[in-house]
Amino acid sequence: MSLPVHTQSPLLQGDKGYRISPALREKIEQIEFKLRLSEPARRYLWQCIDGGPSRQVQGRIGNAVVRYPSRKMGLSLMLESRQGELAAVTLLEHDPSVLAYFAQPPQVELTLTREDGTTTTRTQYTPDLLIVREDQIAIRELRDQGRIFSASESNLHQFYKDKTGQWHYRAAQEHFEALGFTTSGSGNTMYGLDRKNVTFRSA
Repeated sequence: MSLPVHTQSPLLQGDKGYRISPALREKIEQIEFKLRLSEPARRYLWQCIDGGPSRQVQGRIGNAVVRYPSRKMGLSLMLESRQGELAAVTLLEHDPSVLAYFAQPPQVELTLTREDGTTTTRTQYTPDLLIVREDQIAIRELRDQGRIFSASESNLHQFYKDKTGQWHYRAAQEHFEALGFTTSGSGNTMYGLDRKNVTFRSA
């Protein structure tokens, strides 16, 4: 079987993109082929890699910008410490099932609804991490408890906690589930998307 040909790479590698090695690129191509990702999912994946971070990390009061050198990928990532990115990436770096991870994946537009299906608003959303594992592509969101509670108060249908105590962001979960991605959370994270078990769960 031949590997899929990327008929539409949104952005070529350049100063902004993640300069991954040819060997790592080939491994990721093998995984996307094994997972039979749709064309929209493949475009999103390679836009994340070849386009680089979709936004610049910001250093504010109580938040430091950190350059994290990844031996696993042979490059450095800029992370926000307050958001828990540094802690999450450190765990991913030492997880043997993780091939690669990328900060600030491409922004997507989400439609937020209430329980009766009425649309409340449309919003631009940027996840914190995209993770490539041997058996899945995962999206991870990192939020502290205060921000989660505040969001749930405004729209409990979109931001809610299930019976196991796990937080969900319905619109984001549905968006990435449609792409065939997965979700997983850790520490102070709100959610991650998982291909086999689309829930917000603690790592």
